[in-house]
Amino acid sequence: MILPPNSKSSVAIICKTPIDRSLYPRIQTFPSIIAVDQGLEQCLNMKISPNWVIGDFDSVDPKILAKIYPEKIIPLKTEKDFTDLEAAIEKAKSLGCPICIFGALGKRLDHTLGNIFQLLNNPGVAFIESKNQIAFAINSQLGEVQIENSTAQTLSFFALNGPAEVNLAGKTINLNKQALYYPFNKKTALQAQKGECIVCLDQREITPIPSTEDLSLVHFFTYLCDSRKNPLHILPGKEVHIPCKKNQVISLIPFYGPVTGITTHGLQWELTNGQLDKHFIGISNICLSDSCTISIKQGDLLCVINKIKID
Repeated sequence: MILPPNSKSSVAIICKTPIDRSLYPRIQTFPSIIAVDQGLEQCLNMKISPNWVIGDFDSVDPKILAKIYPEKIIPLKTEKDFTDLEAAIEKAKSLGCPICIFGALGKRLDHTLGNIFQLLNNPGVAFIESKNQIAFAINSQLGEVQIENSTAQTLSFFALNGPAEVNLAGKTINLNKQALYYPFNKKTALQAQKGECIVCLDQREITPIPSTEDLSLVHFFTYLCDSRKNPLHILPGKEVHIPCKKNQVISLIPFYGPVTGITTHGLQWELTNGQLDKHFIGISNICLSDSCTISIKQGDLLCVINKIKID
């Protein structure tokens, strides 16, 4: 298997984060395109008429949606146990080809992390692409893959769902709560021997100091590991009291493996001794008052408190 795939054999999914204009010509070569909610506006900016438009359309201008033939629209409920992107990926998988996702990095931290989790759920099938980066997941079931890219300078790895072991051109690399990166020159062999991990090809030479324009996923993952403010890491032990505002959006995301025994108070969608894992993460819950409490029995739970509120 050669990764990442070319556009002629893939389907593109367009999300809402602004896409750099340098990617427009590449996106326009995809034979099938799915717009996710506000991604429709990006498609129209690129003068693309998507094959399908999927979403709850809570943030899409009705006048823009009216430009699309009704048979291309797949409406979703606003309150649901999956994201619009997950629904789009399932639609794309029904076409039986690789999936390249654009506009999925940046803006809200919890959305970015949730989108990256979708790579773990679709190893070797789904790819997130931005101006400088292409990210995807590999696991031990894939076997050895060939990584080929003529413009990337850096190949990086990070384990988001527990420890992993990869073989990079004959060298064994153990991944724990850290991001590792190596120089890359056009192609290499890669295999996940144990577990699973995120792989990222970056056109830049990664340095310890992050870029302020386009944050590399290496630095993004390092921030998640080191941060003690937002996102807050909730660990087993005592109940954590979190100050917030009524109707403020809060997301609960399992970090480095499943989180079990989750109990919350003060959220619209409560958990009682619940579990979150890579298949089900808690994006966009809502605070009901000026505080909430969360406790867990096992794991590491990221609590991302967004500034935005639901009016």
